[in-house]
Amino acid sequence: MKVGGQNAAVRRVSQARRHDGGGHVMTLTLRPTGLAAPVDGDHKDFIVMSGEFVLGRIYEECGARPELRWYWAINGVHAGPTVMRKDGRARSLEGAKAQFADNWQKWLAWAGLKEVE
Repeated sequence: MKVGGQNAAVRRVSQARRHDGGGHVMTLTLRPTGLAAPVDGDHKDFIVMSGEFVLGRIYEECGARPELRWYWAINGVHAGPTVMRKDGRARSLEGAKAQFADNWQKWLAWAGLKEVE
C-alpha cells in the first residue's frame, strides 16, 4: 500500500501480490482523512483507495485493547460472507493493511476483476 501525506506526496509502504500466482502487483493507496478532532490529532485515520476509487477506511482506535487497536472496513462492494470479510481488527497498521488487501483480492477474484495500474 501507499501512504499519502497531508501535502499530497505519496510514498510506497507495501505491495500485495495476487493469490492466483499471476505475479500481478496490486497497489492500494492510504490517504489521511483529516477527520480527527484537534484533541485526537495524533490518531491515525486513512481512506484506502485503488486509483481514484475509495474502497474503505483504516483507522486507529486508541481506546481499544492492543490486539484490536486498528479497525479496517471495505465499503461499497458486496459479496456473500463466504467470499470475503468487509471489516476487521488488527494489532498494527501493517496487520490491518494486510487483512484489507487480502479481502479486497478475494472480492476481485469473486467478481472476475483485476487491478489495473
